Amino acid sequence: MRLRSSSMDAVVVGQVGYGYWGPSLARNFAGRPGGHLAVLADQDPARRVLAGESLPGTRIVADARSVIDDPEVEAVVLATPPATHAALAVAAMRAGKHVFIEKPLALTVEDGATIAAAAEDTGLVVVVGHLLLFHPAVRALTRIVDTGGLGDLWTVECERTNLGQVRSDVNAWWSIAPHDVAVILSLTGGEPDWVSSFGQAFIRPGREDDVYTALRFPTGQIAHVHASWLSPHRRRRLSVVGSKAMAVFDDAEPVDKVRLLDRGVDVTESGGEISTTLRDGGATAVPFADTEPLAAECDHFLDLIRTGERRSPAGVHEALSVLRVLEAGTRSLRDGAPVVLSPR
Repeated sequence: MRLRSSSMDAVVVGQVGYGYWGPSLARNFAGRPGGHLAVLADQDPARRVLAGESLPGTRIVADARSVIDDPEVEAVVLATPPATHAALAVAAMRAGKHVFIEKPLALTVEDGATIAAAAEDTGLVVVVGHLLLFHPAVRALTRIVDTGGLGDLWTVECERTNLGQVRSDVNAWWSIAPHDVAVILSLTGGEPDWVSSFGQAFIRPGREDDVYTALRFPTGQIAHVHASWLSPHRRRRLSVVGSKAMAVFDDAEPVDKVRLLDRGVDVTESGGEISTTLRDGGATAVPFADTEPLAAECDHFLDLIRTGERRSPAGVHEALSVLRVLEAGTRSLRDGAPVVLSPR
């Protein structure tokens, strides 16, 4: 393990993978003031050529071991297929490297638990790329919930639909929903005890293009996720309903993407009778910082390494909770029935 001489030193980073999301990660880690992308590996010669053209200050290699075994590298970024994450992450940690893993953490809870155990054993930083947690609008909405601005949290609804990027390796649930599941678990503060999913594979057998999922929590809260790459509507919307008010983050809106809504149902009881009155007090725009979520996510990972802090909203244990929900949703899709999760 390379010893840090100062918390002010730039973290030396190596990356494995330069596929779909790899260039975005490499661009950010190469451009962060707190980091230096020293080496990048990809098995594909054509991808290595592209990386060399885009990253003039980075050494480009073919073998992941060249990154993991480099004595100067302090942190390894994994932008590889999820099935490879466990083996590569554990190898990197055994070599004394902190690890950033593009979501999902793994494709099975067993592999995710293996990564989490290695992180516990080594004490190294492991952050998973649940990017939406670092969106400034989501952070603003989370602050509203955490400070009681909505009252008691009742429901969360996520819509993430589009027409495009039909994948062959995973379905829409695994490709699109991890971001929203991570936000839901962050807002509710725990895992659900019940998961029910249904969907359909119209294009490739076994790869659902359109998936609806319901989550129920031990506290009585519920959440819904719609994930689809087969929709005419591009929606990136998160709605949160509380006992006092509601809030919406709609990324498709050109302005006022986050709104606090003084809306709800006022309940009165008299003589054993319950009366309800609809309330609509209008909406208030909620300001938030204009920062790139991926830049914030990369800075967060580098800061954890530089400061020695280990708490992260996208830490390995938080990502393992997301993985449990993803796996439960898959079982529900296959069996056609809700899945009950054991308390943790």
